[in-house]
Amino acid sequence: MKIHRATAIAIFFSIATLVAGFYLQRMISVEVVGTVKAQWGEGAIWWKNFLYYVDIEGQRVHRYAPETGEETSWAVGRRVGTVVPREGGGLVFAGDDGIFFLDEENGDIAAIADPEPDKADNRFNDGKCSPDGRFFAGTISLVKKTGDAKLYRLDPDLTLHEAYGPVTNSNGIVWSADGKTVYYIDTPRKEVLAFDYAEGILSNGRSVVSTAHHDTSPDGMAIDAEGNLWVAFCHGACVCCYRSRAAGRSCGK
Repeated sequence: MKIHRATAIAIFFSIATLVAGFYLQRMISVEVVGTVKAQWGEGAIWWKNFLYYVDIEGQRVHRYAPETGEETSWAVGRRVGTVVPREGGGLVFAGDDGIFFLDEENGDIAAIADPEPDKADNRFNDGKCSPDGRFFAGTISLVKKTGDAKLYRLDPDLTLHEAYGPVTNSNGIVWSADGKTVYYIDTPRKEVLAFDYAEGILSNGRSVVSTAHHDTSPDGMAIDAEGNLWVAFCHGACVCCYRSRAAGRSCGK
């Protein structure tokens, strides 16, 4: 039997995809860490052997030490969308009414900025720090008012700037290993956007992943050492990996 070259190539890639998927499934395992039962846990980030995350509705910031199992929690008195560590010590979190410092030693909280004091139906949602030390966090319209939210940038000098918008539900944000590309999710768009990144500025926005075929909503996002994007889906009970190609400039599921 003679097989056309194009057909043979297609068969090869189909088999390769199945084999890769098989080994990926064997490599991945899911386990519970810690004993905290969050009402709405989000914003996980590793820093100096600790896992930090937030409980949005529980209004708490959590820290977990995997080596000892020790767990520490801080009540912050407001819904909290994200938390990030500071190189000089302490944490920064964003929530209902702006961005704040949190002292890990005594739990003291100090306000930094609130860009939307007139929007009672908005709060800060997800966010992360860029490789050059800027804090990016965006707001969400809790009443789903299209375009009523924004992505903001907090610079090291504590000045706050609008980074991108309008959006409706600002969510996952990550950077490529070289720091030149940022990936971002505005949940209702059901896609992952990519931007060129330099000195705090996002430019050349484009869609690199569509999640429209999922009957659920893209939420948080992480990026691994190979540049693969891992997207968690809200109300979908799943995490999808979008494999990197061409140094992360295009992605495929």
